[in-house]
Amino acid sequence: MKKIFYLAALLLPLTLLSQVPARPFTINAKLDGFAEGTKVSLYQNGQQTEWLSTTIKQGKFSFKEKLAEPSLCFIVVDGVQKPIEVFTEPAVITIKGKKDAMDKVEITGSKSHKDFAEFVAAFLPKAQHLNALSNSLNQSPPGAERDAVMTTYTSVSQAMQQVIDNFIKSHPGSYVSAFILSITYGFNEDLAVLEARFAKLSESIRGSESGKELKEFKKKKKIGSVGSMAIDFTQEDTTGTPVSLSSFRGKYVLVDFWA
Repeated sequence: MKKIFYLAALLLPLTLLSQVPARPFTINAKLDGFAEGTKVSLYQNGQQTEWLSTTIKQGKFSFKEKLAEPSLCFIVVDGVQKPIEVFTEPAVITIKGKKDAMDKVEITGSKSHKDFAEFVAAFLPKAQHLNALSNSLNQSPPGAERDAVMTTYTSVSQAMQQVIDNFIKSHPGSYVSAFILSITYGFNEDLAVLEARFAKLSESIRGSESGKELKEFKKKKKIGSVGSMAIDFTQEDTTGTPVSLSSFRGKYVLVDFWA
């Protein structure tokens, strides 16, 4: 049984092709309660190396850089366990919060972050519920009680997939939609579903660098998948004559692997 993790743990390294001209963004933050000089770092999703860093001065700090397309970033404040997730885009983004209430940080100025927050609010509770049910299933012996938990698990899983479908339908032109198709694929791993969802994205998003990354992701997943062209190989038969799988094209073939 697959285990379900928090959304932040699912984020895949998405390396955008730098073909789109980068545009400037600014993050202005006001965080009350932190000591003067507290270090603050900015990380891009999928990157282990610090992108930008600064310190808090009089309760404030700022980041200024350029970005080709909206993408998820993490602001790490020294002494705070959980980073601030901000879907950054070329804009002026404002962050307000307090040290004793970092789970209630207010982020404005980024339309992409607003979309991201909307998705997380709908998706994360179901993912957490699914995680709890998964743990219960892993610990339950076969029987009526486990069957009942499995029924609930299936229902919650379907509801979670519906959240994804609803978001894609209502936000076809959002960069967040392309992003979540990548990070949520592991909950389903159904290539046909991914293809259908991708087709619902707007033409601009499908043609964006994020969309191109997703196309490449789909292309790799198609290799060896059900309904795809089988990977050709050549093997000697019992007489030592080389025989390739492609030589049987158009015929039914039973491949028996044994050792």
